Amino acid sequence: MSDIIIEAENLISRRGAFRLDIPRVRIFSGETLALIGPNGSGKTTFLHALSFLKKPESGRIFFRGFEVGTRSDAFHARRRCAMVFQDPLLFCGTVEDNVSSGLRIRGIPRAEIKKTAGELMERFNLSRLASRPSRELSGGEARRTSLARAFATSPEIIFLDEPFSSLDASSRNGLISLFKMNMREAGISAVIVSHDREEILELADRTAVLEDGRLTDMGTTETVLNNPVDEYVASFSGMDAVYSGKVIRGTGGSITVRVNGIEVEAVSDAAVGEDVVICLRPENVIVSTVRQKKGSSVRNSLDGSITDIIQTGPYYRIRMDCGIRLQSFVTPVSVARLRLSVGKRITSSFKATSVHVIRKGRRYPV
Repeated sequence: MSDIIIEAENLISRRGAFRLDIPRVRIFSGETLALIGPNGSGKTTFLHALSFLKKPESGRIFFRGFEVGTRSDAFHARRRCAMVFQDPLLFCGTVEDNVSSGLRIRGIPRAEIKKTAGELMERFNLSRLASRPSRELSGGEARRTSLARAFATSPEIIFLDEPFSSLDASSRNGLISLFKMNMREAGISAVIVSHDREEILELADRTAVLEDGRLTDMGTTETVLNNPVDEYVASFSGMDAVYSGKVIRGTGGSITVRVNGIEVEAVSDAAVGEDVVICLRPENVIVSTVRQKKGSSVRNSLDGSITDIIQTGPYYRIRMDCGIRLQSFVTPVSVARLRLSVGKRITSSFKATSVHVIRKGRRYPV
């Protein structure tokens, strides 16, 4: 991923009163970059600027090292890109007509269009639907058609705006697998807007976080989601317990944070008196009916009671009130052995190293 396919610097774009301000971003060949952030953070505006659909107010965008400055430049750059919207936006006509549309616009010979469209329909499981009118397609079929149309022109990069949303789980998972397989085979780049953590973990090499039109974090997907810079990313990344607190003690890289009257030990260089946010994943919380012995590596043990038990696939999600709301994943065997039930008194335990600490007002370098 050493070659840069798109680079933007000092990018400013407006939509009404909203202002997108991006100092610099690079997209590398063969990588998938995810854009995440709360509604209204600028994800779609950023996507439209990067895909040359909307000319920025100021700043520079380069495609393969050449600046895209004029309308003619943008036109030629767009022909090397593809866009997939949340709504498929299919043309009237059949599935084959839609998959072939980009090739026809480019003046590709008819025989080659037929061959390429046939291959793409086969790859996206659309062959049996080739003659079906687009208005008669299901949601999943329409999305597959839209993706096949995007791949048909052999783009160097695909831009996707929540392409897998509003689908049932089976259709969505199947479509993501198809997309991932075709991306890998084609070796092209992608920028995808998504609100789905599992989708991003499966598809994205890097993730960029936007808030109020600015990049607040950017890095490998694993780093961004495992070391969130704010409460939004923490909750998005699966950290169910996200609480504001104040550091009341600290020494040698270990701190104690008071949250809702509860003291929680964590590992951080935050200073005494500093306001912080602590986050905890459910897989790091242990549920027991007895307290951990003193001297254990588990530094936090909180007494409480079970408020809810929810089966989620092979595990149960145990929700607890221990002065702060916590959750834990527990196997069916453990639920039976511990005789866990709503209202039962329990102890929740977790290591200090399992607590992620966000220092308020701090931003990681992008």
